[in-house]
Amino acid sequence: MTTARVAAVRATLRPLRADDLPAVLAIQRAAYGDGYQESAAVLARKLELAPQACWLAQSDGAAVGYVFAHPWDAAGAPPLHAPLQALPARAAHGFVHDLAVAPGARGLGVAAALFGRVRDWSAGA
Repeated sequence: MTTARVAAVRATLRPLRADDLPAVLAIQRAAYGDGYQESAAVLARKLELAPQACWLAQSDGAAVGYVFAHPWDAAGAPPLHAPLQALPARAAHGFVHDLAVAPGARGLGVAAALFGRVRDWSAGA
């Protein structure tokens, strides 16, 4: 489902888990190509540091999108392709590190649902 057109997606969101990383990497490659493909280790570290800010969108049991976010400060964006060592002691805001939707699910509200979840988390953090 990550590359085929999804008919009438009713995506459900749930917390992202480490065992979702293969599906996340497949969506990431389909969305960005090889140039921006981050490793499972980099993404796993973000998930380890801020599990409350990472979600998976599913439709009919298949992953169709994801978001990795985490607390951050005003020090600029964290670098791509490098694991975060730690989160800032005093975070000023939530930071969306990566949000991607499978090509077949684009235009169906998946990204808006994922971003809405991050917005709600960030407002409550």
